[in-house]
Amino acid sequence: MTKANERTEQSLFYKYRSQFGLVIMVSLVVLFFIITSPSVFLRADIYFSFLASVPTIGIMALGLTFILALGEIDLSFPSVMALSGFLFASVYASTGNFFFAILACIGSGILVGIVNGLIIAKVGVPSIVVTLGMQFLIRGLSNLLSNGTAIIVRVRGSLSHQFLVGKIGNVPLQSLWFLGIAVFLFFFLFRHKFGEHVLFVGDNVEAARMMGVNVDWVKIGAFSLMGALAAM
Repeated sequence: MTKANERTEQSLFYKYRSQFGLVIMVSLVVLFFIITSPSVFLRADIYFSFLASVPTIGIMALGLTFILALGEIDLSFPSVMALSGFLFASVYASTGNFFFAILACIGSGILVGIVNGLIIAKVGVPSIVVTLGMQFLIRGLSNLLSNGTAIIVRVRGSLSHQFLVGKIGNVPLQSLWFLGIAVFLFFFLFRHKFGEHVLFVGDNVEAARMMGVNVDWVKIGAFSLMGALAAM
């Protein structure tokens, strides 16, 4: 019985050894910062500020995980942020409806992701070329539509603002959103058929195609997810 437990523990370790490695690496980085600057990194408020700022980058990194696992790259997400932010501000300023503004924002990211995926999967243009070109195209479109001026909207203090980026005690809500999305996408990648197909295509695209995986739709789906998360 003891040997069986040991074999189980060893198999779990080998199965999740990459995750353990990441945890150890992050712990060593934090420890290095604490040793070199204890007056800053031994204060609790610095970590609460991290919880407010890191989710913005972290949510996009979650989307890029699917793209990189697919064996592709997406360089258009900074411009997706610009376009989706412009559309959110424009719709909210015009209608005053937060829900419509969010739909326009997320929808624009999904649309860009679909276009990227279609060109990559159906036309066969390399993803680095497609997404780099899309980055400049969307950035120019955003400047053209906005005439190079900013649209100022006020959402602070509203119920929607509190729900998305408010606080529970000292904990920013965007960190909880990030944690929830990360857990969901973890199971989506490692426990769902779509995630298995993403990993299969990234490992060997021709073998995946021969096994009946719809490679084109997997790529389109992954880039659409990336667009949605960048817009969010």
